This record gives sequence, structure tokens and C-alpha cells, in this order.
Amino acid sequence: MTNPQLALMAALGNCGSLGSTTTIFVNELTTVAAVWPLAPFMSSYSAIGSGSSDATALASAFATAAIFANTTNGTVPGLNVPTGTTVPVAQINTLADALASCTNSSGGVAGDGSACGILFGAATPQGGERLR
Repeated sequence: MTNPQLALMAALGNCGSLGSTTTIFVNELTTVAAVWPLAPFMSSYSAIGSGSSDATALASAFATAAIFANTTNGTVPGLNVPTGTTVPVAQINTLADALASCTNSSGGVAGDGSACGILFGAATPQGGERLR
């Protein structure tokens, strides 16, 4: 990753299930797969949490992220997809591709015409604050 304006992530779930030899792969796919279900619990790229009243919903969002992407190899879909569950693979891949064009650049700002500028402009919620 060359763009200092971005952060990638992987939703790892319960820390008790991680060991010193656990392989964790972080890329655009794991980032999209994590942000999609965790967005309601994110106040920034580095702050994810909930109150005790919605802890079950937060745990469910982490479980969904694990279904969306496999963090041991950075692929979609994840491991142990429950029977009857549809993983939005095409959507995750498309968003990850859009993110990759910005990840592999030197950056940009919304409205400047660069790959990042286009992504940041498209990611600005209506009435929301523009991303840099």
C-alpha cells in the first residue's frame, strides 16, 4: 500500500481464537468485507465498538465479516459459509477493485479527478463530510 490516506483492515472476531501462529491477510477484500457489516459500529477507521445493549449485534457483524472474507488468505467468500447464505461476492470484488485503484496510488482528495478523488467523492454520504 502506497497511499498514506488509507487504512486497510480485517475483522478478526474473538481475540481468544487467535494464536501466535495465526496467519492474518489484510487487503482490499478483507477491508470491504469488514467495513460492510461493521459500519454501524464504526466512528472512525480505528474505532469500532458498541454499548452493552447492542453487543450481540456487534458480534453478529463480526461473524458476517468472517463469512464475507477469509482473513487467512484474503479471499472471498470466507470460511464456513452457512448453507443458504448468499455472500455478495461480485459487490465485494467491485468495491475492493475501486479501493485498490486508490490503495496503489499516492493519494488524492475528493473532486480532484484522481482515482482516490473519485472514490472519496463517491463515498461521501449525502449531507455528510467529505473524505480526504
